[in-house]
Amino acid sequence: LKDNKIVGVVIPVYNCEKYLIECLESVVNQSYYYLKIILINDGSTDRSLEILKKYAIRDDRIIVVDQINSGQGVARNVGMDLFKNKIKLQFYRNEQNLSVFNVNNQNNYNIKYIYIKQNQSSRQFNLSIDYIIFLDSDDFWELNCIEECIKHMSNVDIVWFDYKLHYDLEYKYAVTLFDLYKFQKDMIISSEKWLKLSFKNEISEFWFTWQGMINFKKLDDLNIYFKKGILYEDQVFGILLFGQVNSIYVLVKTLLNYRIRLNSSMNYDRETKQ
Repeated sequence: LKDNKIVGVVIPVYNCEKYLIECLESVVNQSYYYLKIILINDGSTDRSLEILKKYAIRDDRIIVVDQINSGQGVARNVGMDLFKNKIKLQFYRNEQNLSVFNVNNQNNYNIKYIYIKQNQSSRQFNLSIDYIIFLDSDDFWELNCIEECIKHMSNVDIVWFDYKLHYDLEYKYAVTLFDLYKFQKDMIISSEKWLKLSFKNEISEFWFTWQGMINFKKLDDLNIYFKKGILYEDQVFGILLFGQVNSIYVLVKTLLNYRIRLNSSMNYDRETKQ
């Protein structure tokens, strides 16, 4: 077990009952087992929280956070701060095979309750991780996504992979960032090389949240969070991150299925998914 790297998974959830099960099944059935999964219900008004709790009862790798609606970026920050052990939890009660916690220290977030499966020594749990990866609740992974990333993480700060677009309606624009960068084979690039490639390929916008795995110590050292209350938060996060890391493994594999939902442009969808 000591040799197995622990991957933290952070999934913000807002009114996503239609797609949520497909997303969660792709996570709990990953070929790589050693995950700690934080699911943040961001004030959903549908059955999302109920679905999340059922998965927490099924799988003791899952922690469910229920918070007042604060936005996707804030929800991701909650996940990061839980993994940094900055949010201290206090046992509150038991409920339907779940242990319920509230926040013990000053709650800078709007967290109501945190749920985990009972009997997993649930009064004291360790959230230390080696790597972190984000996923949106209407997207889903290929079942080897984590395993493929882990293979290449040992000497880099980020593994960056490709994705496939899924549309609610037929739509012909299906270009990914990897297409724009013209990546055709795996390579390791520096921050400087990424910038040069961005200029060379005339990349007018760049974003990064759910397209890869990040070394968590590096992310913590850089102290990068999602900015609250701004548009294009994934662009700010991605540029700050890629601009400061030492090395990025470009993995030319399609490991994520990214859903473009009805009545939303790709930009709107990418920022809100709500």
